[in-house]
Amino acid sequence: MMWIDGEKIFSRKVEYVYYVEIDTKKTLRNKTISSILKIDADVFYLVDASKEGTETLDIHSARFWKDEGAALSSAKKVPGGIAIARKMSTRDFVKKIVPPSTGHVGRKTQKLINSEKRYLSELDELLSDYLCDPEFYKIPDVWHRWSKCKSCGLRPLICLNACPSTGCGCMDGNKHLSIIVSPPKYYVGGSNYKDSSTIFSLRNEWNRVNV
Repeated sequence: MMWIDGEKIFSRKVEYVYYVEIDTKKTLRNKTISSILKIDADVFYLVDASKEGTETLDIHSARFWKDEGAALSSAKKVPGGIAIARKMSTRDFVKKIVPPSTGHVGRKTQKLINSEKRYLSELDELLSDYLCDPEFYKIPDVWHRWSKCKSCGLRPLICLNACPSTGCGCMDGNKHLSIIVSPPKYYVGGSNYKDSSTIFSLRNEWNRVNV
């Protein structure tokens, strides 16, 4: 997060943490057998690719990263097997990856758990003022460039579904008030371009209304 003119702006989107699963010839064979027998197969996780004994069956002892690129880089260092970077939602991470009664989590993982718990606590406190569903409405990039709502004083959250819209702390009857724009029908490029164009239109309309 960052501070702009004395206001705390959440500049990072908390979505996922990343870990690495390791497949060897043995684990691949076991997965095939387990699939036939319809039983769960053992899953090996990366602990630290720079040390001996890099694998663990206990996900609590696995290494986690906030950055997908760092997880992919570590996966490439694993010798003699297929390493795949996986993702887990941050909220699941702080709930599930806790020290079991008979074990522990790594120092780096515990540090990550603590920092994400603090962040989520602050984020939840901020989102408690919003009347839209935070499951679908998210903090946009460069949030400080979105004006504050002239009625409730909140910067908007945005939802990029088939009907892109904003959400804040205002209500109209039993519905939250929204600025709604139509997504571009024709565009050149992939979905990132389409989303960027939609966000730009949504922000312009929001800022125009909330001068």
